[in-house]
Amino acid sequence: MRVVEEFRYPLLFYTGDTDRGILESNDALFKAEVLIMECSFVADGHQERAARYRHIHFDDIAEFANRFENRLIVLTHFSRRYSRGEIRDEIRRRCPAILRDRLRLALPEPFQRL
Repeated sequence: MRVVEEFRYPLLFYTGDTDRGILESNDALFKAEVLIMECSFVADGHQERAARYRHIHFDDIAEFANRFENRLIVLTHFSRRYSRGEIRDEIRRRCPAILRDRLRLALPEPFQRL
């Protein structure tokens, strides 16, 4: 057997603790099969706080919704100011349809899916 074409793409991308700049500057993030991404803030009114403390707000993710090609997107590192239900409900309310089926929350069941 002879290899005719070679394909390279990331299987896993983990952002760690970061801000929205990673969405603006890293194309590999959108192409990884599985993306694990920090999303500290989810509520309306916390966008400025997210920017000031260099974290990601869910609205930042929603703004780039059409770029995500990932099979699975796992959001993690939520602020402790929110309950599990608040996190799920806020993201459910703000989530663009194009992301809904691929999004999971790094929370215990029954809070993992929207």
